[in-house]
Amino acid sequence: MQVALDTSCVINLLSHGETTDAELLQLVRLALEGRIRVNVTDIVEIEIPEGDTDDAVERRGFIRQSLEQFPVSALGPIREAQRDRLATGFLSLLWPNIEEGSRKHANSLRDCKHLASHNICGGDMFVTRDARLATKAMANRAQVGVDVLSPADALARLSAECFKAARSPTWDQVVRKAQNDDKGEIKRLLEPIKGSYDDFDAWLAKAMGEKEMWVAHADGRICAVAVWSEKTSSTVKLATFFVGEEWEGRGLGGHLLFHQLRLWVARKYTKVFVTVSSERLRALTFFLTYGFRIEGSSGRRYKSDAVEFVLGKHLFYQVVRDADLDTFLSDVGSQVFDLPAHPSVRQVSSWFLPPTFGPLASMRGDDGVPCGVQIESPHQTRSMTLDRFEEVVYPARIATKGRQAFLIPIQPGWADAMMKVPRRQGSLFASTDKLALRTDNAYYCTPRYADVNVGGSPALFYVSQPDKMIAGFARIVERRIAEPEDLFLQFDRLGIYGLDNIRGHVRDGRAMVIRFAWWVPFDSPIELDRMRCEFTLEAPQTIRAIDYDLYERLLAAGGVTW
Repeated sequence: MQVALDTSCVINLLSHGETTDAELLQLVRLALEGRIRVNVTDIVEIEIPEGDTDDAVERRGFIRQSLEQFPVSALGPIREAQRDRLATGFLSLLWPNIEEGSRKHANSLRDCKHLASHNICGGDMFVTRDARLATKAMANRAQVGVDVLSPADALARLSAECFKAARSPTWDQVVRKAQNDDKGEIKRLLEPIKGSYDDFDAWLAKAMGEKEMWVAHADGRICAVAVWSEKTSSTVKLATFFVGEEWEGRGLGGHLLFHQLRLWVARKYTKVFVTVSSERLRALTFFLTYGFRIEGSSGRRYKSDAVEFVLGKHLFYQVVRDADLDTFLSDVGSQVFDLPAHPSVRQVSSWFLPPTFGPLASMRGDDGVPCGVQIESPHQTRSMTLDRFEEVVYPARIATKGRQAFLIPIQPGWADAMMKVPRRQGSLFASTDKLALRTDNAYYCTPRYADVNVGGSPALFYVSQPDKMIAGFARIVERRIAEPEDLFLQFDRLGIYGLDNIRGHVRDGRAMVIRFAWWVPFDSPIELDRMRCEFTLEAPQTIRAIDYDLYERLLAAGGVTW
């Protein structure tokens, strides 16, 4: 889809002197994602104002610099005459009674030249903030040859096509166990990877009868599937994990995998492993996000030109405090990161690809506070921050000195749209397996804790009136403080805030967004009366830091037993 912007649209996007049009920002977002192509026509050059005053010179420089940010659809000299003839016809069609030589005549002729250039260059849509031009041009659409729309109308027209793979979650989207009558739909979904199995039909029949099979179900269709089985009383193999191509980008994969992770934690498994072919390397990044790590590789295992990677996720059930840290690292190091002492195993020459192995040690800052973990290998030293290490050993929680948690207030409407909170009827996860399809989302507020690295910190969410309760907990993935327009462009698909909502949280020209993930609702939400009596906590008015020991007490009160 080729979309041209008129000059006023470009200036609005880049000017600090007027309110930015939110729909224009969305159109630019579509262009940055490669869903549409946005340009200006070569007529923009004659729209740059003339004059020798300081104001005119300054404005001319600003407009020229702004316009240079966009590609230009230019016509060669031979086609300029064609454009001018077409523009003259458009002018007579749209403004038949305009006085030649007037300022209105000059402005309208430039508009018509824009339309003619876009028409000749094969454009589909011309976006303008001139409502009268849009109305007249669309009334004569057959002769003009392109759609002339306001930013809002253009976005509405494009939404069905461009947002179909990135729509916000709806509540008919669930993760559930596969049923016998799902077989035909699952078979169709897995058609692209059917060749990976020697006898696909036999495998599918066995998987549905003997293995755990879960599906992500959205808009009346099965869109993703996870198949796994218990190998020992403590170990699980994730045999198949697949999201249909047309459903990628909607959060289905992350939701389905985190759903399985919660099941594995509830059943107290200690390890999950999965293999990923080099033909599906995008899956590596996906699994790494949820704490999986590459444990080995095997070349030519199935195909001569493919490498199979083995990924493992180790589950540890412990709250690790300062006094426990060294012992915990020793246990994790020996179980996960180290190798047997036998020389044939530890010698580098024994390996095609030598691993980094060795004991774990804590890294501490100048103040003695733990800040990371180091793997002391004979041939390589590797380190990771505490929050990254916490992902690897999830659901273990690192409660060492210097770490803090946050209590975040959220309105019921936002909470229901983003995370699906439990109500008095009990845990939604236990009763219906319905969850918001995104395991990550965005929370906006006025800038707070600008000098604190909140990324990786745990967060509790307090749902305000009429619920008045702490509903569950999550991890803060990242925090950014910036102008509302910047935040809107980067995070709007995660949150449900529009640009005007974000602007309501501005302080000194900037707002703050927190991206959180791994949301787990409490089995027993903590109501305000209990918060006050048992924990001396009042309802928070904005995000606030709380002591980590208090955070652990609140988790226990909410029903977290791991």
